Amino acid sequence: MVVSTDIGDDIDDAFALGLLLRSPQLQVLGIASAWGDTTLRAQLLQRLLQQAGRSEIPLAVGAHTISSIAFSQARWAAKGQVPAALPDAAAMILQQARQHPGEVTLLVLGPMTDAALAQQRDPAGFAKLKRVV
Repeated sequence: MVVSTDIGDDIDDAFALGLLLRSPQLQVLGIASAWGDTTLRAQLLQRLLQQAGRSEIPLAVGAHTISSIAFSQARWAAKGQVPAALPDAAAMILQQARQHPGEVTLLVLGPMTDAALAQQRDPAGFAKLKRVV
């Protein structure tokens, strides 16, 4: 499973990720930040994964967009560190789809921007996803 999330505005994505990270039935292959300041959201994800003991899960940064919604977890997120070079979300989605054809579910917990970019960039690679939820 690859997850695209706009975590940080409200609590629903954090709850969903908490459940996914603890599930023995799911393998999280990567998590991508989405919507607004995606670099800051990646910092939030980095901290969350560290706190959950799951720092081995790869992160990616989604397309930056303009958001008028206040990022409520910005202060906590800013204390996290992001590795110097994270792949973009569309690249990570396509990489996992190609590596595991017909096996990867893309779970989108926010806007579909990065899923759309992946599909536009490589329709054949995107078609290797098992499903998009």
